[in-house]
Amino acid sequence: MIPYVSKPRPPEKGIGLAYMAGPTGGYLVGFALAAAACGWLAERGWDRSVAGLVAALFLGSALIFVTGVAWLSSLIGLDSAIQHGLVPFIPGMFVKLALAAAVLKAGWAVVHKLRA
Repeated sequence: MIPYVSKPRPPEKGIGLAYMAGPTGGYLVGFALAAAACGWLAERGWDRSVAGLVAALFLGSALIFVTGVAWLSSLIGLDSAIQHGLVPFIPGMFVKLALAAAVLKAGWAVVHKLRA
């Protein structure tokens, strides 16, 4: 009996250096920078208040958008990068910031009750 040998598959989309260098590359770098920055700010107590958390998350989002739009603009131009890589995502960013602030406030209330 001859063993079944499958055909080689093409590489998956969304992996590898070519994908990283594509239109999403700047956003992916921005996510890493934002995670580091938000973690650093959280270690310094910015996550202890709603205002501090919102400021830290806004700065993280700004890092993502700045690096993403900068990279995307090198591929499609600045105006198109802003139009397609920033503007559609601004409302969602504010919704996420509001939800994070609400969850933080509720979370800290639970923590304080458990500590008491």
